[in-house]
Amino acid sequence: MTMDYGARLRQQIAESQNVKRQTEKSFGQDIAIIGMACRFPGANDLDEYWKVLSEGIDAVDEIPSERWDWREYYDEDPEAAHKMYNRWGGFIEGIDQFDPLFFKISPKEAELMDPQHRLFLEIAWRTLEHAGYAGNALAGSDTGVFAGCTNSHYSKRYQLAKQSEDYYLAALGNWNAALASRLSYFLDFHGPSLLIDTLCSSALSAVHAACNSLRRKECSVALAGGVNLILVPEHFIAGSKLKAHSPDGRCKSFDHRANGFTSGEGVGAVLLKPLSVALDDHDTIYGLVKGSAVNHDGRTNGIMAPNPKAQARVIGNALQDAKISADSITYIECHGTGTALGDPIEIEGLSQAFRMHTRENQYCAVGSVKSNIGHLEAAAGIAGLIKVLLAFQNKKIPASLHYEKANPHINFEKSPFFVNTSLSSWKSQGPRRAGISSFGLSGINAHLILEEQPNLTSVPSANNNVSLLPVSARSEDALMELLGRYRRHLEKHPEYSLADICWTASVGNAHHKHRIALITMTREEMWNLLNQCCLKGKQSGFYFPGVFHGVVAEADIINVHQVSNDGGTMQGRGLIEQAATNYVSGQAVNWRAINHGNTLRRIPLPPYPFEYVRCWAGEGEMEQKKPQSQKKLPCMISKHPLLGRRLGAVG
Repeated sequence: MTMDYGARLRQQIAESQNVKRQTEKSFGQDIAIIGMACRFPGANDLDEYWKVLSEGIDAVDEIPSERWDWREYYDEDPEAAHKMYNRWGGFIEGIDQFDPLFFKISPKEAELMDPQHRLFLEIAWRTLEHAGYAGNALAGSDTGVFAGCTNSHYSKRYQLAKQSEDYYLAALGNWNAALASRLSYFLDFHGPSLLIDTLCSSALSAVHAACNSLRRKECSVALAGGVNLILVPEHFIAGSKLKAHSPDGRCKSFDHRANGFTSGEGVGAVLLKPLSVALDDHDTIYGLVKGSAVNHDGRTNGIMAPNPKAQARVIGNALQDAKISADSITYIECHGTGTALGDPIEIEGLSQAFRMHTRENQYCAVGSVKSNIGHLEAAAGIAGLIKVLLAFQNKKIPASLHYEKANPHINFEKSPFFVNTSLSSWKSQGPRRAGISSFGLSGINAHLILEEQPNLTSVPSANNNVSLLPVSARSEDALMELLGRYRRHLEKHPEYSLADICWTASVGNAHHKHRIALITMTREEMWNLLNQCCLKGKQSGFYFPGVFHGVVAEADIINVHQVSNDGGTMQGRGLIEQAATNYVSGQAVNWRAINHGNTLRRIPLPPYPFEYVRCWAGEGEMEQKKPQSQKKLPCMISKHPLLGRRLGAVG
């Protein structure tokens, strides 16, 4: 008898760790990471982020003119009043672009909304797509949202509060406290919805809070992440006055030339579940949170001065929470800001914590993604977390850039650590484990212990012989783009079975008014059908054997997740074709009966093609710039000036 996915995966975990996993939900339970998404400097998605990491790319560049003209504020003299000596940063593109109608937000409200709110909505949706829980899959549940955010520059730049006629829209869209709540409102989540602001440790503190909330059963699923944008020159001026920024814009973590960091932008999120629940739900697992901890430096030489003893304690507490020894950890994603004082203190704190477990020297690699993309401040922790998850997937540790020789106050030879300076195979006697540190300027320290996902490739999903793939979008142009993305998805991911793809597209995705249902027997047939639709679909009206096409009125769209579990198993192509007819006409469909969903996995789906419009308020540099995007889509609505054009998706 073939063992189902959950049972097989449980066996693999037990064998790899030589422990018998218990299914009870307790404070000691591992938390599974079942989805992730990001936009970081030089990277609009996970694949591009791994390219930056694996190829050792430094994505830091001159401050773009879309933010401000750095020449007006630049002075090499660090003592010059109201000036900055650093003109470099890690920036993301297209922050003025958004699809307000997709998120059921009016164009005016979107225009006045802090772009950090908009970006977090997008990346949260991408995270749910990656996990196979987009659309209404979690609507009405006790899903929690934990968002790290510190900056709030948008209202300051354009003094939105002075626009009295729209004050309530501007206020709500620029309160950091509403960032997490807006996502909970949009997706009808009923769990905790919290904004975490601990400055540089915000995102990692948010993940810690999410894990604890799951263990306390305050929520059954949690989305956690962080976002950071830099919209005003005063932010860089402050960094210069603190002597925190590197004059040459290069973060040289642990190096003898370390002279500071440069600020960066980004947004990222992960979806979390208790491991036992993720196994039962047949989720794809990308890593495990074994343990986590936060603490404060207490009274030191100054409120911004780091404390090695406090850092050692938070790492020790995380190890204790994880119930593992430090000698099983072979990589640390450090805070690594590249400062002459902070780097030695961080290695000292790590060494104190590790020496409680091991006397071995130089067995654990260290690195910092800040050398690639800058210091993302409130989003720094999520950048490090996703870096480690991608390293798990690829079984390689990316290089920490700009390292030549150790800071003279760091003796790596007599520590457990060494700086990883090239893309290296990640070798480990047991499961790969890593620690991640984030230390806030406010004195709040956070540390996470991660373990790699078990090998899932040997666990096949059932094949139904006849497969139905539902694809839908808000417009015909977006539908065509999405069909192409499904075609590329099949090409790129042979590891995902057609049955799993169809199952996830059915119950783990949103269903919009423009619909297509494709019925095939094999993966090759599905690719050919998708290819036909992409090449000749619009011209032919999608009249191909096995293709069903329809447009459903908005009022007739059903929450398909409410009807997915009723009825028995559907047998035969005729009944599958009836289900396809029902789907494209807006009728209820029993997805579980069609897909035999009891043993199928939820896997990543191709991203929905947002139809971007420019959303930017007030007068300023960006107001005069053309939107940054790759591809135009025809206008669907022209009554509002912001809806005069639609643009292709960033990722």
